[in-house]
Amino acid sequence: MAFDQWLAGKPGSRQVLKDRRGRLIKDVGVMRNAKPGKTLALSIDLRLQYLANRELYNALVENEAKAGSLVILDVHTGEVLAMANQPTYNPNTRRNPEPAAMRNRAMTDVFEPGSTMKPISMCAALQSGRWKPSDTVEVYPGTLQIGRYTIRDVSKTEGPVLDLTGILIRSSNVGMSKVAFDIGGEAIFRVMQQLGFGRDSGLGFPGEQVGNLPNHREWHKAETATLSYGYGLSVTAIQLAHAYAALANNGRSVPLTLARADQPSGAMQVLPEPVAKTMQGMLQQVVEAPNGVYRAQVPGDHVAGKSGTARKASIGSKGYTENAYRSL
Repeated sequence: MAFDQWLAGKPGSRQVLKDRRGRLIKDVGVMRNAKPGKTLALSIDLRLQYLANRELYNALVENEAKAGSLVILDVHTGEVLAMANQPTYNPNTRRNPEPAAMRNRAMTDVFEPGSTMKPISMCAALQSGRWKPSDTVEVYPGTLQIGRYTIRDVSKTEGPVLDLTGILIRSSNVGMSKVAFDIGGEAIFRVMQQLGFGRDSGLGFPGEQVGNLPNHREWHKAETATLSYGYGLSVTAIQLAHAYAALANNGRSVPLTLARADQPSGAMQVLPEPVAKTMQGMLQQVVEAPNGVYRAQVPGDHVAGKSGTARKASIGSKGYTENAYRSL
């Protein structure tokens, strides 16, 4: 649908003579030549797409989840190599289609990204020049009171003081909030905006959502803290993957494309290269440290990443649903 004009071509016209019964008498000649549609090669890698669908389905069954999305990008070219959603449907049959199974959730569904935003907030801290990875923050006793709100850490196993990498490994909301108070919500907002949150990906996919990245005239502590650890904003899976692609590409953000791209076009330096490279090392520790996300490790390869868990907002009322979560 998005590439219809590219694919359709243009009809031509001929001048002919017909009798009163509409029968062709004479072909006078071509008035305008028809133009065939242009070739379109997708960026989707068939093998990766197959594996993404299979592994996502297995993950949903294993975790008894309702739905899921998976996006694989080439960080150098911006190509979407795979985009899978479950539950899904068979496009060869239109019998009893389930509307929920036909959404491209990776681009149409928005959600609060939770702790996956902590590395983005940490980039703002490193970029400010006020913080370096070895700096420490006191997180004892694992709670932080802001007015009538209480910020809590889920895990309290690492001790009373954490360095910046430790905050990411343990996913400390208290530690992240204290760093955010020092640099201010505006600094975090700017980095998130530079990385593409709050605007569409440029893929031109029909029905794509842009999410919501809030900006406040005055950043109070509650808004600053919640933004820093991934609440109070909404994103799509493709936006989140695109932001991490910029971290992996040394701070350079390449426009996304669903068409095959031999050469990247329009790349922009959205984060200083030293900041992005430092964050790569910190996120490698999140996965590979002794108390890191061991299930994300791949023998023989270095892996960097950040997990997140976000509570699901309740439908029709304020607040969050009990025992309903989204894992990232």
